[in-house]
Amino acid sequence: MNVPKKLFEFDNKGWDINCQQLPTPERGVYPYHYIRDKLVESEDKKYACLFYTITEYRMGAESGLIAIYQNKDAPILKVNPKDQWFDYSGSNSVVFFDDMLFVRKLAYNLDEQLSGTPFVIFDFRKNIFGFIDFDWSSIYYSLIKVSENTFKFFYDKQSGNNKVIPSRHNEVFKLEGMKFYPMDQSNDLLKLYFEEKNNLVGF
Repeated sequence: MNVPKKLFEFDNKGWDINCQQLPTPERGVYPYHYIRDKLVESEDKKYACLFYTITEYRMGAESGLIAIYQNKDAPILKVNPKDQWFDYSGSNSVVFFDDMLFVRKLAYNLDEQLSGTPFVIFDFRKNIFGFIDFDWSSIYYSLIKVSENTFKFFYDKQSGNNKVIPSRHNEVFKLEGMKFYPMDQSNDLLKLYFEEKNNLVGF
């Protein structure tokens, strides 16, 4: 597909990324008229997460595809889940911790018991990923590192949504005992999450 270069213009923060090589829905064509891209890099500039083809999927809510890179001088594509849409909420979309990245996955299912907006953990050191189950309100939470393998949720009151009850504020979770998958299965993120959720609800 011959995509006009201007459709990929964004602040790359010095990461020389060839967006033309990324799989993406046809850009500039309905329903992708109002699209944009946003790159977020880790504080140590070791990793970058590119949200691309960001689009509004419902009033005021946006989603995008992601591509995660390592090595700013000569970017290496670490993972690029195909046709997997993630929540985009500006600076609150991505959290980096050392060699791990946390991002929220949109996971709508006709069966409400299987729907959710879980955090996906990408562990680049071990080349694996896993899910922290959460409902739609995950977009109002941040993550705080407690120790090497322990984290907790923090309800972000700056979100401006006073209707959300912070039922998981300060809840602690550990990576030990979590189920993880090889990174090369990332194209099946949605399927794998639903399978996990199916087991959780006892079907």
